[in-house]
Amino acid sequence: MRSLVIARALQGVGGGGIVTLIWVILEEVAPVKSRHRWNAALSAVWSMSALAGPLMGGVFSDLVSWRWAFYMNLPVGCAALIAAMLSLSAWHEAPCNKSSIAYLLVHFDWVGLVLLVGGTAALVIGFSLATMEGWSSTLTLVLVFAGIASLILGALYESGIFGATRCWGFSLGANPKHALLAPMLLRTRTAGIILVFSFFQTMSFNAGTFYLALYYQSVHGSSALHAGMQLLPYTLGSSLVSLIGFYISGKTSAHITIIRTGLGLMATGFGLMIFLDERSGVIVQTLIPLVAGVGVGLLLKTPATALSLAMRGCDVPAVTAGLLLVRFIGTASGVSIGGAIYQSRLAVNLPSDFSLDMSVPNFDYRMLTTLQPESLRNSVLQAVSRSISSIWVVCALCLSIGFFLSLFLKQTPAGDASSSNDETIPSERSSMLQSQFDQNNYGSTGTCKKGGV
Repeated sequence: MRSLVIARALQGVGGGGIVTLIWVILEEVAPVKSRHRWNAALSAVWSMSALAGPLMGGVFSDLVSWRWAFYMNLPVGCAALIAAMLSLSAWHEAPCNKSSIAYLLVHFDWVGLVLLVGGTAALVIGFSLATMEGWSSTLTLVLVFAGIASLILGALYESGIFGATRCWGFSLGANPKHALLAPMLLRTRTAGIILVFSFFQTMSFNAGTFYLALYYQSVHGSSALHAGMQLLPYTLGSSLVSLIGFYISGKTSAHITIIRTGLGLMATGFGLMIFLDERSGVIVQTLIPLVAGVGVGLLLKTPATALSLAMRGCDVPAVTAGLLLVRFIGTASGVSIGGAIYQSRLAVNLPSDFSLDMSVPNFDYRMLTTLQPESLRNSVLQAVSRSISSIWVVCALCLSIGFFLSLFLKQTPAGDASSSNDETIPSERSSMLQSQFDQNNYGSTGTCKKGGV
């Protein structure tokens, strides 16, 4: 298991870099007016992966071995590496003397990295321990509170609100030119709202993906393959709807309206999922997650577009990376927070004379539907469905807060951005952005030259 954790961590480093760089490169090289078409192309790829992933995972788990979910990535990864080397060879980065490894090691925002990533790791481990040891564990409470404190300190440090103030020889604020997050992201109302609901969105989506599958397997006795197919309205639906969202966004620039609609549908969908139980029929199990999936699809890339428009005076890669960092934190927290909620409620809802430990390896969730006598089976299935519903309560509440905050967003027109960037050749625009970054994007205080909305 230790080797698996280390290998997954290494894979996560590479995967996180790929996801971030895809959007950063797109924002850098694609003209604004045609960017929605490239977003749609990327969404089509996500749609295919959303269809293939659960199905292939179910096939491997049921018919071969779960290890093949990792084996298959070897030829796929090699093919992707070759394709990237061939396709990106024509795009040359602007020469920059400051991009040396030595410069990076000296000026990289190590403090911000430790505070934000360390805080996220502490939270994830703390919530994971809560699923096994409960909330009475001192270590669990220490990790959770330390994680929250670290994230708060990281946000304050990255925002630069303390300026160049130093304490015991250490700066209380990140250098705005090298900060992990663009400082104006944490000082601008629109950016702050987008970051908050993006965290709620990714946390809820990730929790939904995992615990909907658990619901299908444990409450209705679905196999891994069947559960993957039952997830398609939720996962594939979100990916396909994102194509529609990209098209509408590109044609109308109604980014804020799309965001509000997506958050509203997600909150409604997760609210309806609260009523999923052991008696829910196939149609209900399909349509309710579909409502949430439609909301997810509308929020796949639109927040990034709205954020880049609101922060158009800032460095585009830094803004995009900041949003993705928040989304990754939400993704990493979703399953662990859901697990803590699920296990704590399960301990209360289960019959007093029955114990259930789903943390053991190779636990077959389908065995719950075969428990005898029938009265015990009904009690256990009801306890499991109610415990999973508690996760949807928290998700629906968080998404409702996100929807309320979105009401304070202001629509930012795309005219200025498109007029300045759309006629520029991508490689030339990339060179200009690289060479003019230090002198144009930041003033003497290190803030963006043009303030956000």
